[in-house]
Amino acid sequence: MTSHIYLSTQAKAACKIGMLYQRHGDVQLAKKHFEDFFEMARELKDVKMQAVARINIGVVCSMAKVNAKPTSPKSK
Repeated sequence: MTSHIYLSTQAKAACKIGMLYQRHGDVQLAKKHFEDFFEMARELKDVKMQAVARINIGVVCSMAKVNAKPTSPKSK
């Protein structure tokens, strides 16, 4: 039981750290922490945490695409 509480606390911390990185625009580190959060949620078999992690990963992935520099079409 204690290890379950410890892992749950670690998972929540990973999510919060990911949110901080996301807020500061570091999508790569945010994504890494959200992925860690997801893995811990899977280990805990917590479907609500897993859903939150998936949403957060999706948000930072879309942020990365929006912030990416557009590529110019290749000339023929």
